[in-house]
Amino acid sequence: MATTTNSRGLLGSPEDELIAGSVGGPSTAPGNGPGIYSPFAGQQAQLAGGSLGTQQLNYGGQIQQAGKQYAFNPKYAAMDQALQRAIANAGLDRTNRLSQLDQGYQAQIGDAERLQGQAQKALAARMASQGIFNSGINVEATGDLTNDYQRYTGNLGQQLAGGKAGVENEYGRLLGDVAAQREGMWGMQAEDERVAAQEAARQQAEAQARAQQAAMQQQLQQQMIQQQQAALQQQMNWQQQQLPRANGIGGGGGGGDPAMAAMGSQDMSAVLGMINASGDLNQLRQFGTIPGLPIEVTQALMRRIQDVGAQVAQGANRNSGVPGAVAGNTRAY
Repeated sequence: MATTTNSRGLLGSPEDELIAGSVGGPSTAPGNGPGIYSPFAGQQAQLAGGSLGTQQLNYGGQIQQAGKQYAFNPKYAAMDQALQRAIANAGLDRTNRLSQLDQGYQAQIGDAERLQGQAQKALAARMASQGIFNSGINVEATGDLTNDYQRYTGNLGQQLAGGKAGVENEYGRLLGDVAAQREGMWGMQAEDERVAAQEAARQQAEAQARAQQAAMQQQLQQQMIQQQQAALQQQMNWQQQQLPRANGIGGGGGGGDPAMAAMGSQDMSAVLGMINASGDLNQLRQFGTIPGLPIEVTQALMRRIQDVGAQVAQGANRNSGVPGAVAGNTRAY
């Protein structure tokens, strides 16, 4: 069988391979001649989901903000439930992807350790068969195998770290977006509450204004009634002062007093009829003392007093009938 001599002086045959079925196929290590093979020489590790050079960013603040508690009202609490589900799903996806990366890494590391062990045994056997097991050549060849193995597994580790960093960055960005949405919802709720409070204040102010206006109108009406009653009283006093004192006019007309009979009456039409039927100023003045007379009745009473007073002043006989009766307001009360 033909033999070859490599740069390290090892004897071997072309068909004499140290490793069969290495990762990506056997390849000759740099500086080694034919027959000296490393399973990791020139091989690039490929970790599913891994990434080289990806650095993990600091998303701690965003992640913490995403879990912040807000006192959402029912409207925004329903919207927040969807975001909470997104947070939960993102957490599950992150856990699964990190687990897949770890499992893939461990599987490839296991395969690499197995191949490295086979390569070390094959190299030791070959060196022993050549009688140079304790030589510097064996030490150098063993170092090359170890360096290739470390390079390969180190590259796997870098891909694992980069892959995990990518997963964490994606998770952090998603939670940052969720945190921004939740904070925006809190701001919208605050704006809704501000607008609602402003509208409630406006409605309350309008209600207070209406109540104040109604109170003012009622007060003005009461003042008008009081002024009319005061004017009536002044008119009655004036008429009494104008009556002749020496002719005996002004006495009662005998019989029941209609004004006294009208006291407490709820039928203002009847009271008005009594006023129109009376020709006695004293009786008419008694009508003026009835509490709660409507304005129409009060005005009719004033006109009746004026008419009767004018007749008395002209010397009319107030007991000879009821001339000039004032119809006044005859509507039923």
